[in-house]
Amino acid sequence: MDDEKQVQTREVDIPSDVLNQRLKMAEQFHLSGAFTGDVKNKHMAFAKVMAGAEMGMGPMEAMNAFYFVNGKLTIYGMALSKKIRESGWKIEYIENGVESCTAKISKEDEVFTYEATKADMIALKSKAYQFAPKDKLKWHALGRLVRFYVPEILSGTVSYTKEEYEDVPAKKIEVKDVSAVEAMLESIEKADEEALEKIKHDLPKTAAFYDEAELDQIADAILKKEGGKTPHERLLCPCGKMPSCKRCDGTGVLKPVEEKEEIKDAEIVEEEPTEAPPPPESDGKEDTPNLNL
Repeated sequence: MDDEKQVQTREVDIPSDVLNQRLKMAEQFHLSGAFTGDVKNKHMAFAKVMAGAEMGMGPMEAMNAFYFVNGKLTIYGMALSKKIRESGWKIEYIENGVESCTAKISKEDEVFTYEATKADMIALKSKAYQFAPKDKLKWHALGRLVRFYVPEILSGTVSYTKEEYEDVPAKKIEVKDVSAVEAMLESIEKADEEALEKIKHDLPKTAAFYDEAELDQIADAILKKEGGKTPHERLLCPCGKMPSCKRCDGTGVLKPVEEKEEIKDAEIVEEEPTEAPPPPESDGKEDTPNLNL
């Protein structure tokens, strides 16, 4: 394989339209329910898509290549094996039994080996080891080979295989349930001038995370923080149109949402009385009661 074909495909500066496209794609992946149950929301799907992009994967491949274990992004052993070969390394398993497995990778004059045994693994308590011990030892050996000797294959995106990390005891972490917009509003409130500038600069790239009402909240929070003088070209309006939109009327300066004034003294409009209809004309005969009942 050509040396030019490397896994190192990290994107440093992603255009906002590409980022928004990936955000929308991740949301659809999550809503489809067609992928592994570890994806709890669109943000986790987005993390997989972005990790895959940094490793030269397409979106669908990335969704199937990574797995969240206790909140940490990991890579399946099969996907790791593919990336190793794409990087020009050959993989051999010198010994692969239920007691131990020795994995070997080689490329020109470089050769690395690692032996994984059940004696030095947490995997003995793993359900996967009880079900498929050879596969479990194989992925442990391969994952440690890459992590210890050729970590550049993973581009720093992930560190563990899913098969390794699922055996690590989970740590109980208390997570505050805060929505994305609540977290953003809190960040704006606490931000200094430099941090606020960064929030404004990054907002167009992350706009797909919020609906129109939430973007209104964010824009108003920034306006309040800056005293109502935010250059429109630095901030994405809720309608997404630049340089003019419904929030700035083409002036280039966002306007805060006007609050509806309460009507204290409502005017009561009295309706003019209508004339009663005239009584029916009489024929001159008096009505007499009918006594023959």
